[in-house]
Amino acid sequence: MAAVVPFDTLDYARKLETAGVAAPQAEAQARVLAEVLSHAVASPNDLEIVETKLLSSVSSVSAQLLAVESRLDANIGKVSISLDGMKWMFGFVAAMTVAIVVRLFAFA
Repeated sequence: MAAVVPFDTLDYARKLETAGVAAPQAEAQARVLAEVLSHAVASPNDLEIVETKLLSSVSSVSAQLLAVESRLDANIGKVSISLDGMKWMFGFVAAMTVAIVVRLFAFA
């Protein structure tokens, strides 16, 4: 919805005529300029509607990001638990390997 811009076409046309522009051309320019101004300007209400939609979109994206963040936190916790288990397994395998090597050299 475009805002109505106060524009005096008659005064504009008269100023053009005073500047040397032919009357039909001055009237045509005044009509075209009035039409352009009536379509090219956003009203405060238009801006409020855009702001409301934008805030709604930002809020929606924020909620989605929070959901993704909580899922990532849960997955990171699972990976951490898996890594702890792998550390214990690696330690056990390393200890067994050392024990085997010691046993081999001790009885060789």
